[in-house]
Amino acid sequence: MLVACKAYDAEQAVAQLAPRLAAHADVILLQNGLGSQDAVAARIPHIRCVFASSTEGAFLESDWRVRLAGHGFNWLGDVSNPTAPALLQDLHASGIPHEWTPDILTRLWRKLALNCAINPLTVLHDCRNGGLLEHACEVATLCAELSDLLGRCGQPAAAHDLHAEVLRVIHATAANYSSMYQDVLHGRRTEISYLLGYACAAAVRHRCPAAHLQQLQTRLTAHLAHKGLRTD
Repeated sequence: MLVACKAYDAEQAVAQLAPRLAAHADVILLQNGLGSQDAVAARIPHIRCVFASSTEGAFLESDWRVRLAGHGFNWLGDVSNPTAPALLQDLHASGIPHEWTPDILTRLWRKLALNCAINPLTVLHDCRNGGLLEHACEVATLCAELSDLLGRCGQPAAAHDLHAEVLRVIHATAANYSSMYQDVLHGRRTEISYLLGYACAAAVRHRCPAAHLQQLQTRLTAHLAHKGLRTD
């Protein structure tokens, strides 16, 4: 089963379908950020949960109409079982670019850090991704704090050259609006709790100084509240 909903809907969506899952089923989780994957896995402990990190880009134009916004790659892994599942054969046959990795958490932490350095700022500065080039110092400061946090969380590989990667993404997607920007624009709930919120909670848990990250979360929360949007 492929779970492609927002992070905040994943646990309840899977819980509703859990009675229909066969014992040998595989559940692939495509959610942004961190936190929802563990919540889903706890709901269905008898079912294998495969975590996925994707750089494919797409958006919903209208009902039943999805536009591909950019080709990317897909990494999959299982933190409790390094053996690749048979479903990879189907992915290979379909031509979907993918790789099974024993370090899926590193991929997820890396993507979380990228999102934390880009998405909230595009909302607060009301700009496309490329607009963040005008706020280079703020981006660099966030990357420094995120790199330190990743190291404290036991993810040094995810911290490697983070700032350079963030700048590469900003340049490569300069004309795009971030997913969080689009959520706010359309009055939808954001995934703040699974991105910036998760990072700030981890910083507190590991006693890692993260003043700018915490300030960013405060600013973003206030911005969402001002627009009448949920802040969780």
